Amino acid sequence: MIANTIYEDLLDSPGWIGQMNEEYLQELSIRLTDAAIATLKRKSPRAKQVRVTKEMLKHEITKMGQQPYDDDILDTAVSAINAELISSQEELREVIREKSWDEPADMF
Repeated sequence: MIANTIYEDLLDSPGWIGQMNEEYLQELSIRLTDAAIATLKRKSPRAKQVRVTKEMLKHEITKMGQQPYDDDILDTAVSAINAELISSQEELREVIREKSWDEPADMF
């Protein structure tokens, strides 16, 4: 769900980002989501607010051995990720508390 939200926001971005190849944007969205999830996995089970910052994403992307993306791309991704996290805040807190990252999600 997060990757789809990032993809849609990148695709709708004005300027050069929205003009990028759709296949590349899909791959980029997945990589950004992987970095966001890795960041969230390290969150404390007691975390009251579940969100991601641009600095967190940059750090995780660097840790994965990649160069951080342009700030415009990261800003769009952070906005999309946090919007998705807000809408599923309670469910995500439960996943963080129970460390149930590998269990299937009930999306409906």
